[in-house]
Amino acid sequence: MVTTTTQSLYTLATNGQINGIAFADQTLANNVIDNSFNTLYTSTNPTCYVGINFGSNTVADITQIRYVPNPAWPIAAVKL
Repeated sequence: MVTTTTQSLYTLATNGQINGIAFADQTLANNVIDNSFNTLYTSTNPTCYVGINFGSNTVADITQIRYVPNPAWPIAAVKL
């Protein structure tokens, strides 16, 4: 178990970035995780999905997920 005490004594966990493999209902799933605003992922499937497989036995405390809507969507360009 990682606590402040065990972490300082044994360094059980470290901060860092983990990478995974994207999967989705359509092709071009890697566009989801390419860290570029110039590519996008889109699907015509009404039950579309995307995900990232980090592999088995991977434990992480995810602190940030960024979602950027397609700028071509009319609602994405409207300032509220």
